[in-house]
Amino acid sequence: MSLLKKAMANVLGVGGAKVNAVLSNTSTTPGGNVEGYINICAGQVTQQIKAVSIDVKTRYKKECDDKEFNVDCTIQKFNINVNKEFQPGEEIKIPFSFNLDLNCPITKGHSNIWLSTRLDIENAVDNLDGDKLMVLPNTSITNVLEAVDRLGFRIREVENVYDKYGFSNHKFVQEFEYYPSQNFRSKLDELEVVLVYDSNGMNVFLQIDRRARNLGSSILEKLSLDESNVKIHFTHNELHNVDCIYNEILNTLRKYS
Repeated sequence: MSLLKKAMANVLGVGGAKVNAVLSNTSTTPGGNVEGYINICAGQVTQQIKAVSIDVKTRYKKECDDKEFNVDCTIQKFNINVNKEFQPGEEIKIPFSFNLDLNCPITKGHSNIWLSTRLDIENAVDNLDGDKLMVLPNTSITNVLEAVDRLGFRIREVENVYDKYGFSNHKFVQEFEYYPSQNFRSKLDELEVVLVYDSNGMNVFLQIDRRARNLGSSILEKLSLDESNVKIHFTHNELHNVDCIYNEILNTLRKYS
């Protein structure tokens, strides 16, 4: 019977070891600390556990052949070696700590982030555990979004989308889509904002969608030539100055609208 139980634990996961990630802080910021411990509880049989992996995951939207679908992707991955044979009923806790990727999306709109914890068990199915992580904007992100808000733009939607322009080192970017402000309502249909950190600061990508005002601009709109993609770079010091960010974005909008 013990051989049958072990086979079921290995092949089906029935009566096998379980894993659970317990977070000390359920919220953090891009670049902030994530810490807690991995709780491994052995099952009804002896099992050799090789390692534990922790993946920071999110989901983004992608279009292909006029069809839209969602893709799960891993932002970061960490492996913890265990290499231990667990006896029935045995339990251990393994602490972990890491800094979240600076380009991890914040939890807003349709953007969600979670930790996927996996037990690597020899000759067995993987045991998974998922835990939501609340990612709040850090100071730099807050300042950029505040500058856009000061300009009178109002948020329409926030979502992760496939990075077709290669803005980021990930396969996706977080896109902030805005209704035009009163001052730009006659000139713009919408404004899309993407924030991507680099080693020197942050790139703010603006997709400026101009409103059709005559036959010529209507033709451009139908040909999707009514959009301008503009990159503004802010140093780490400039990101602490909301007025600086505000003025730079305002001047850019005036130039391209």
